[in-house]
Formats: sequence, structure tokens, C-alpha cells
Amino acid sequence: MGIDLGWRLRGRCEPPVTRASRAGLVVRWPLAYRQPNANGFVGTLFQGFTELAKVERAEITQPWDNIVVFELRHGAVFHRIAIDYADATDLNAACADSVPLIFKFQYLREGYGRSNVLPGGFVTRPFLHCHYCRLRELRDDSGIDVYGRFGLRFAAELRSKAVRLLSSQDRFDYDGGTFSYGGAGTGMLTYTHHLRRAARAKVCVDLPGNGPFCYRLVDYLGTGSCVVAVRHTTRLHVDLIGGEQVAWCKDDLSDLVDLCARYVEDHDARKAMQDNAARFFDENLHYRSLAAHYLAAAIETFDFDVG
Repeated sequence: MGIDLGWRLRGRCEPPVTRASRAGLVVRWPLAYRQPNANGFVGTLFQGFTELAKVERAEITQPWDNIVVFELRHGAVFHRIAIDYADATDLNAACADSVPLIFKFQYLREGYGRSNVLPGGFVTRPFLHCHYCRLRELRDDSGIDVYGRFGLRFAAELRSKAVRLLSSQDRFDYDGGTFSYGGAGTGMLTYTHHLRRAARAKVCVDLPGNGPFCYRLVDYLGTGSCVVAVRHTTRLHVDLIGGEQVAWCKDDLSDLVDLCARYVEDHDARKAMQDNAARFFDENLHYRSLAAHYLAAAIETFDFDVG
């Protein structure tokens, strides 16, 4: 716990450089969410908006579960925008029919046939954004070859199979397994401990959670890790490229061990993947970069004339 506290007390990393705030642009953010868990998904985006534009808090009706509605105003013109943070990939049709723009986290690769529904990227906890650059300094220094710890609340069959495959081989050291939820004695790690182990590992394994995207993916990209993952059925607002920012394994996991072994053994290929992952996070998934993308996409959609 002392190490965790020490990390939390350390200063923030400098955010990536993004375009300065847009003249005359106002984000009107709801005073209250429909569901208490919403802040865990949109809180970092809100922080990004406060750094890039003028923000006002207002009473804004929140009609739908797992969706936050805010407004973007330029002069006398304003539009409602929805952020669908649900783990489900299906589209809330009532919302899509009611607002001119939706950013959806779990956005299907094939899309939804609606021009007002855009990929919303994905998020993770604020701690990563505070310390990602320091976590990258830990790269490859612990002797951990492959890291991946998974709860069995979601995607239990796939996660259990992956852990069996990784645990039963003798080609590399595997740090991980499965855990249950419920506090002490369950095998869970604190979040800072999880991030430190991921940052020190040569390869990190990403698997689906309740939805195709899981917070681990953003964690691993943020720490500049070499990621081996089952290809997601969803997409981010900027596509991950196999062999560049992530290595895709087969859906049946038949090449999971081989891929992990390849990147454990090939220092140059691993380093290129790590560097690309870190760059992808900085440019696209850091909260400030993601908020800048939302504003730019909205400005283009609504044809706001801003400086």
C-alpha cells in the first residue's frame, strides 16, 4: 500500500499537445448523470473539455441508461450530443433518432448505417493519465515475459482458456491467471500494482470483457506495452493496425502462445510495437487527445466556424 500511495502522490505527466481552445465554443455539461457509474466512463472526457474549451454546468435531461447527453454551443447555435458508454454493441435507436450526434464506445467495425453515430474511442481510469510517462520508464525491467490477469465475471470461457494455454506452456514466464471479485483473498491486484506489472512485462495479453473493448487495452497502450489481443469486433475512432500497435491472435487462441513467444524473443519487433502503442495512446486515447477529437468531429458535423 505504501508503494501505491507513493505513486499517487507523484506529480502528473504533461498532457500531449493538442489544439488550443476554440473561440466562442461552449460545452454545456450536465449537473447530474442518470447513473452513478457514468463518471467512471466520461469523467476524463469532461476534464479534457475543461482544458480545451469553455465549459458550463447546466440542467440537461438524461433520458437513457448508459448514455450521457451534453450540449455544444457556438454563439446562439447549440446541439445536443450523446456519449454512449455502454458495454453493449447494439445501438440505442431512440437516442439515435433524437440527437444529431452520438459517440459510441463499443462501436461495431461494420458501423450502424447512420451518419450521426461515430466511434467514441475508449477510456480508462484517471490514474493512468497522471502517470503513464513514468510507467513507461519501467519497461522490460522485471523479468516478466507475458502478463495477463483476468476476472471471470465476463467472457469467462475465453479468458479461462487463454490462462490455461499460457500457464501450461514452458516457452516463457507467464505472470497472471484469473481472479474472483470481492476484496481481500480473491487474487485481485490494486490498480497501481496492475499497471506496474503491465509496464514491466515484455508482452501484455488483452481479451474482451463485458464488451469487446476492456479498460486493459487502454492501460496497455498507455504504458507503451507490446499487446497481443483477440481482434475486437468493435473499432476505435482511429483504427489499430495489426503488427503495428497490436498483434492480433486468432479468435480460437490457437496462435496465442506462438505470438507471445515471438515478441518475447524478438527485442526489435517488441520495441517497435511498444513505441507505436505509446504514440497511439498519446495521439488518440489520452483524455485530452480524445476530447479534442470529439470537439473536432462535432465542429465538422455542425459546420461551426471557429478559429
